[in-house]
Amino acid sequence: MADFLDNVLQHKLVEIAERKAANPLESFRDKVEKSEGRFLKALSNSGLNIVAEIKPRSPALGKMEGSISVDERIAIYSKHAKAISVLCDQKFFDGSIDLLRNVSQASSLPTLCKDFIIDPYQVYEARMAGADAVLLICKLLSIELLQELFHLICQLGMTAVVEVQNITEMESAIALGAEVILINNRDLQSLQIDLNTTKNLAKLAPQGTVVIAASGVENAQDLASLRDHASNFLIGSAFMKSPDPQAKFLEFFQAERAFRLGQFVDEGSFLSEERRNAESLVKVCGICNIHDAEFAATSGADFLGFIFAESPRKLDAGEAASIISGIRSSCDKAPKLVGVFRNQPIEEVLQTSRRLELDAIQLHGSESPDYVLELRESLLGNGKSAQNPPIIKVIEIDPADSQVFNIDPAIYAGLVDLFLFDRPKAHASNVSWLDNVLKTVGDKLCLWRPFLFAGGINEGNFAKALTLKPVGVDLASGVESSPRQKDHSKIKNFFDKIKGAVKC
Repeated sequence: MADFLDNVLQHKLVEIAERKAANPLESFRDKVEKSEGRFLKALSNSGLNIVAEIKPRSPALGKMEGSISVDERIAIYSKHAKAISVLCDQKFFDGSIDLLRNVSQASSLPTLCKDFIIDPYQVYEARMAGADAVLLICKLLSIELLQELFHLICQLGMTAVVEVQNITEMESAIALGAEVILINNRDLQSLQIDLNTTKNLAKLAPQGTVVIAASGVENAQDLASLRDHASNFLIGSAFMKSPDPQAKFLEFFQAERAFRLGQFVDEGSFLSEERRNAESLVKVCGICNIHDAEFAATSGADFLGFIFAESPRKLDAGEAASIISGIRSSCDKAPKLVGVFRNQPIEEVLQTSRRLELDAIQLHGSESPDYVLELRESLLGNGKSAQNPPIIKVIEIDPADSQVFNIDPAIYAGLVDLFLFDRPKAHASNVSWLDNVLKTVGDKLCLWRPFLFAGGINEGNFAKALTLKPVGVDLASGVESSPRQKDHSKIKNFFDKIKGAVKC
């Protein structure tokens, strides 16, 4: 065992003996209440789950307290993370069991006690401080002690997060029956980081195991490189070093949207420079008949939009079903089919989505983050009814309004898979709206990439829209002869011009 771990172990033995003398286990063991398994539940959500860490100091990087207070940090973490990891080691990380207690009391999120756990006393102490999960480091423990601590953690209703770094340790975690395995990309002997550790070990975890990738995820590119191998990430240093942790969260959520969109259209990352400069995706929205659907599809549309909200282009599920059946049978590779809803009951959205087997759901109203979360959880459902279609959230842009956006996109950053920026209804006849967006708002959109862009897009103005670097554009009124009838000549002219168009 290398010097660092030797030092940790020797110090921890002395530290625990002192804590036991000052506060014997018998004095509080009967007061310990069981946890409710909140940590495991928090990481069972579909998509990206971030365990954000409070780490005052790092042996490799030194002091990491940043420019914000602990209370401010907890508030930001509570808004965007799924759980909070708290360093409890005093000597090497400047953490403490009191810090864990404070975080557990201040946040509604489940907490992970991250320490060098080598004694049952520490497990009781962690639960007494409010921990919902405890880290067990395979490299630090014998098989017998690992088993003893694992079973104690489970008996107290907490989640045992078993940390591994190599195949042998992964095999030990699997044999133990660990439901949560943390793959540490940092070698605890050399303190060097290698992201390939997650890539090599994650595939060995049994199906259903929650895999957490930890250490070395500093930016969106790091997360994107591991996203095929894990959906749960424990991130500490990147948040602790950042002067604006919320912006760092938004960066990671941007990478997740790019990953989800890449899965959706069977392509790679939509954050890559190559993909941003490639031919634009096109969504033709407001489809009301099979002829328009087939013409848009054969012209090259990537998405077809069907509106189920109040609109001149509204369809009922029966009308849409007939068109969708026709388009799926007539096209070798049908475009992705998107259902558009506005402030409708979740059950109505679910029924329509499941009946029509929609590829994506677009929310065009003032749906709250809680609504989006409930919709996502309901879509996942159980058994054969389970779905996980991307959710697109429409945000309206008013260049004349000081707020710019009708709803702050940040509140949906970790919840939706794609943003679509559109013009407000009040600006429908404003021919200068796009020019005003380019002048006043363009630089505010980069944080929300990849996004779609709409607002009267047609063959004459799409080149301007592409200077905003959307991943695609949404066509509706700009290619219509009337609200329920597409103009095929306009669609043809648009696709003739956009094919091969490279975004600036």
